[in-house]
Amino acid sequence: MKNLFTKVELYRLLGACFILIIAYLDSLQAIFSKIWSHASLANFSSLAGIVGSFSVVVAVLTYYNDSRRNKVNYVIDQVSFFRKEIIFENNEFVKFIREIKGKRYEFHKIKLNEISVEYARNNFQKECQSQFEMSQIDGCFPKQTFILNMLEELALKIKYTNTINHLALNSIKTPFVELVEIHAVTLLSHREILSGLPTYNTVLEIYSIWRDSVDRRTPEQRRGDLKLS
Repeated sequence: MKNLFTKVELYRLLGACFILIIAYLDSLQAIFSKIWSHASLANFSSLAGIVGSFSVVVAVLTYYNDSRRNKVNYVIDQVSFFRKEIIFENNEFVKFIREIKGKRYEFHKIKLNEISVEYARNNFQKECQSQFEMSQIDGCFPKQTFILNMLEELALKIKYTNTINHLALNSIKTPFVELVEIHAVTLLSHREILSGLPTYNTVLEIYSIWRDSVDRRTPEQRRGDLKLS
């Protein structure tokens, strides 16, 4: 069951089953009450009550199934948007930087356990300096901002369609977190320097949930672990 339903979906299904039981109990109570006190003609009314209650239950279950189907569609759209749009733009950004800095240029990441320039500077001094210097390249900052805006759009979709715990989103967790950490200085600059507003709040909300659940090993480390096992 754990592989098929999220907790929210399981609660909804249990709720629908509960409504089904209550509806049938109400119908049975109505039937026995009417049979006891009325002639046989009243039994037809009781039968109509069953049909009516059953219709309500069918409506509830239909709504649940439609909701589940819609959620699957939402997730498909979200994964597709990330892979086709956001990853494409970031790959173009990587090409742009490496044409200037060289093909072996390494993009440094900053893990934001706290969302502030001060925290990043104190705990990731080398990475902050590298990201700052990169952002000063002519044309770099707007490209990073565009990518962050796309991440915010995706994060809003995930939040307000309530799909964050869907298993299908596991495939984009790691790259989502990496993108936030690669563009961390630009993101923090927008929040604390340029606007002073809680910009990219939803990106950071999703990031804070996923941040500690991703595999941070390098490909070399993963290969080494496979050899040891």
